[in-house]
Amino acid sequence: MVEIGKGDYDIFFKDSYGFDNICRPTADDPYLGYGRFSRVIEVNAFHLDPDPVTREGHAGTYALKTLYGKASSDDGRTEELETLLHLQHEHVIRYFAVGTRIDRSQYCILMEFCSGMTLNKFINGNTMYCSTDVIVNYAIQLASGLRYLHEKTPTKFLHGGIISDNILMKDTTGKILKIADLDSSFQRRPAPRSSEKLMRGRGRLTYTSPPMSKENKKIEKKYYEFMSPEMIAWQYGYDEAYLAYLDGDDDDDDKRNRRPPWPGSSSDIWSLGYVVLDMYRVRMGQFYVFPISDFQPIWKGLPVLFIPEDMPDELKVLADHCLKVNPDDRPTAATLLKYADRVYFKCGNSGIQYYVRPSSEDLGHRGEFGTVQSVNAFCVGANFQDEGPRRLALKTFRYKLDEDEIAKIQTLPKLKHGNIVKYLTTGYFDQNTTDQDPRYRLIMEWCSGGTLTEAAAETALPVEKQKNYLNQLICGIHFLHNKNNPSIVHKDLKGMNVIFSDENKIMLKICDVDSCSVSRKVEQQSVISRVRFTPGFVSPELLKWATMFNVTGDYPVGRATDIWSLGAVVLEMYCRGKLPDIPSFQRGDILRITAVADANVDTPPIGEELLAFAAKCLVNEPGDRPGIEQLRDDFSKG
Repeated sequence: MVEIGKGDYDIFFKDSYGFDNICRPTADDPYLGYGRFSRVIEVNAFHLDPDPVTREGHAGTYALKTLYGKASSDDGRTEELETLLHLQHEHVIRYFAVGTRIDRSQYCILMEFCSGMTLNKFINGNTMYCSTDVIVNYAIQLASGLRYLHEKTPTKFLHGGIISDNILMKDTTGKILKIADLDSSFQRRPAPRSSEKLMRGRGRLTYTSPPMSKENKKIEKKYYEFMSPEMIAWQYGYDEAYLAYLDGDDDDDDKRNRRPPWPGSSSDIWSLGYVVLDMYRVRMGQFYVFPISDFQPIWKGLPVLFIPEDMPDELKVLADHCLKVNPDDRPTAATLLKYADRVYFKCGNSGIQYYVRPSSEDLGHRGEFGTVQSVNAFCVGANFQDEGPRRLALKTFRYKLDEDEIAKIQTLPKLKHGNIVKYLTTGYFDQNTTDQDPRYRLIMEWCSGGTLTEAAAETALPVEKQKNYLNQLICGIHFLHNKNNPSIVHKDLKGMNVIFSDENKIMLKICDVDSCSVSRKVEQQSVISRVRFTPGFVSPELLKWATMFNVTGDYPVGRATDIWSLGAVVLEMYCRGKLPDIPSFQRGDILRITAVADANVDTPPIGEELLAFAAKCLVNEPGDRPGIEQLRDDFSKG
């Protein structure tokens, strides 16, 4: 039983469930906010069970919104508001009760109370806190809430009023945002009764409200935020009539009586883009207001030019995609989530950019020229829908590349072959951080199946599987040698640079092709280092050249060096991934090599065909080795 004494300022209303609600203001100044449609106060609310016998209930702190205008029993308003009671999402305000005052003078809505402040007040009071990461995080939360409203609710809510004043902080920490003012979306929605009047009644230039009052034809310049172009068009009939109105020629009644369709969910995406823009401007102390001449390009369907040039790229791309004039060009909230999920840096040398963040999984590849790590990436081109997000591999070069090296590496995305790792793009991190981290990057497809060396060490590979893998390697090398101009020589082919596309270990891909693009001096040092760890894969001529320390003379290392390495890979499969030390060979030494394999290793059988193939490749003189075309033809016949 709850005993409640009546207060002078208590508000009584009966909700749609039949509960009596007594709402008592919590302080002398309980106002949380007010606008043209309603006011909101902080209250202690007592919900009393409709059973006259028990009258049991409970109390708590809530936000009470009262809507201006007399309530009516036949206007359908209560049924509309009742749909809010079913909304449940972390980033959307909860609605607990809707109803009318006892005297039916006003509609009442009992909502979740947020002890924080509006996003607008928060960012103005905490400009140092609003880093790029924080803004992206807020965008993620808002996109998550909008996705729920647009896709996960039976009514498919269009908010129509996303502004920083309608976004609340759950508490004073400023970590969790809540989308509020959903009840006003019904007043923005088209209806026969008076929606046009209600829309114009908002009367200020904001993200969603009309840019001017038609009565005084005057823009309130204290706001620089915009509503979406299609919302403007809907409010004022259609685009041409609205432009005529701006020009003072608004006498065409026939045009004025026609109206475009009610805007879709992409209108909220436009507003979200402006929230991002607003947060950045406040952080940078840009409190200026744009003149009317800057607004007109939006109404006329021209590109929007007011995104600051100094805006960080991850925010600029986000705002730019949201603020597309054509609603069909804007991403959905679900697509925004894919992009905005913790953007860290970008890499790309073309119109397509890959926004990536490190994954918790490290590929563990640290080669002579760079390191490779697993990343989550999203491709951003003409539209967010292009690709991703997906797992990719990011290679970072250890040293600064010169112009010639970069020019060679930039051709790698043109390589298209099933047995060559696909290079997607090349470039630096975000240009804003280039001075701090000038190393060049490659973004490649991510292959999850491990290396050929690991597969050979894990289990004895049957002869037929060895043949299948060798055939794929021949196809890949043939493509590099003969299908490119100039011909590409890998020069570092070994089991560790051959990876499986997935865990099924069926498709092989040759990786580290970029190593062929480095300068001679760097390559010379690399070869010397490789001789220490994987000498068997280094051809005699490559080893000789590396130890000459003469990088200005002839460069006698050609395609034959890959043939040597291919033969060594065949032996590696036989020797369970542990290639013996083979610094130099003469024809016939292949038998000696197979004999010195670790006797404790369970080596698989190596067929005569594979043995003969390796013997052809591991010949001391490069001119005596067959070319890849001959090897391909001989192997296919065998």
